[in-house]
Amino acid sequence: MSLRSTPLDLWCARCLGEGAPLAGRAALEAFQKERLRALVARAAQDSPLYASRLRGREGAPLEELPFTYPSDLAGREGDFLTVSQSEVARIVTLATSGSTGPPKRLCFTYADLAATREFFRVGLTAFTPPGSRVTVLFRGDRPGSVGALLREALGELGCAVEVGGVGEDPRKTAARIDAFNPRVVVGMPEALLRVARVARHVPEAVLASGDMFPPALRRRIARLWPGEIFDHYGLTEVGWGMALECGAHEGGHLREGEVLTEVVSPGGHPVPSGSWGEVVITTLTRSTFPLIRYRTGDEGRLIPGPCPCGSPLRRLEVRGRLGTAEAPGLYDVAEILWGVRDIRDFRVGREGPSRRVVLELEMEQGGVLPEEIRSALSLLKGEWSEAEIRPVPGPRPEPRPLKRGWETF
Repeated sequence: MSLRSTPLDLWCARCLGEGAPLAGRAALEAFQKERLRALVARAAQDSPLYASRLRGREGAPLEELPFTYPSDLAGREGDFLTVSQSEVARIVTLATSGSTGPPKRLCFTYADLAATREFFRVGLTAFTPPGSRVTVLFRGDRPGSVGALLREALGELGCAVEVGGVGEDPRKTAARIDAFNPRVVVGMPEALLRVARVARHVPEAVLASGDMFPPALRRRIARLWPGEIFDHYGLTEVGWGMALECGAHEGGHLREGEVLTEVVSPGGHPVPSGSWGEVVITTLTRSTFPLIRYRTGDEGRLIPGPCPCGSPLRRLEVRGRLGTAEAPGLYDVAEILWGVRDIRDFRVGREGPSRRVVLELEMEQGGVLPEEIRSALSLLKGEWSEAEIRPVPGPRPEPRPLKRGWETF
């Protein structure tokens, strides 16, 4: 059976001013170069931060432009803006990973939020027929929040939408799902698993987003909700929407009409397609708060070759946060732990002067012994096999931290 091409093809063609789906990459890459040139010129003229970095480099190739770092955003959002503060619709504050300094602050105009809403609307049509019932397990109480944007996007498709459930008992969320009977459920992977454990209703499609999604966790959700599962990668810095799987489930098709994506080595050099490195983004069409060669801190790779669905859009696969000597990447350990049936939840951190690794595990009653878990972790190199394993009573209260980062014990 042939796969239907991702609906993002036609949407991306519209970004280019074309009325038909993309026929190839030549027109798209020419558009990206032109948009990059215009973005750099605007930023060099109107953004206080980029004026000092980019003036005189307006025509430079992408790889010769300087990087932007998360620390640049800490307390300096006004230095990125190229418009008046009165045009800002929403300001989002994010903690800067590994820093005790001021948090990152990001500004979004009404046009920025509308662009994300449109990306959501088009992407959701891949598995959400008009008029469907959809449950969204993200917060939607603030205008411009992820849940609110999804509700608005789905409303344009004539869908009935329930938004919320963050921080509540999974049994209460499951009861609402059972009563609402949604065709599609959207949420963070771990939240989806917690609800799927206790819900009677089985949706036809699931969209996971917002946290690491290793294959073992995907398989656990699929055993409970055997409908089709889609993965989405997004980050707040680009307005949440960025890369969405199609029916081939071989990486997320990128939002190439609005975001330019690179993958670079630790030294900042481009890596070959298929190689892992740090995801770097440039917001091609968000000139009011430009991010140029922004180093996300996420580990990913651009998947080589064409997608089986036939789309010319590039595809991105993301594992999680890049590791360091003090805090190695958690993707591999998450894959192992989610593969242990009796583990319901876990936390990873360091403790004490020796900075030993600690794993807090919420287990099913009568579950496997710590020795069996230690044996599974022995597949990893380094100190994981010597980690202190602490079974803890559960379930733990909400809200729960993302699995992408280490915690403090």
